[in-house]
Amino acid sequence: MSAQITPRYSLEDYFELELASDERWEWFDGEVFCMSGVSSAHIQLEGNFHFSLRLALGERDCRVFLANMRIKTPAATPYRYGDLSAVCGRPIYDEIGGVDTLVNPVLIIEILSRSTEAYDRGDKFT
Repeated sequence: MSAQITPRYSLEDYFELELASDERWEWFDGEVFCMSGVSSAHIQLEGNFHFSLRLALGERDCRVFLANMRIKTPAATPYRYGDLSAVCGRPIYDEIGGVDTLVNPVLIIEILSRSTEAYDRGDKFT
């Protein structure tokens, strides 16, 4: 039985992968995770949350982003894609690796699935 080796990616390698790929990738501590493919129920929930948030925020100076907005958390350097995120006031972006990355979200929503729940509630949530 052989151990499976997980390749490690530098941030520079990750940024190159993001630019060269049609997929979205998350980076955490040298590992990358493909963020493509969701169920129809997931898509419906995402759409419902987006619509509800937009209605609830009304005329406030807030923006709601769908899953394609890359997010950088301030406490560490993981780069994530939440299912939805929101910012009130002026959004602040870092252009990192050629991609706008939101650095000041006030809300991040992750829709859990059976296959990703442990990761979403664990390392990704942290």
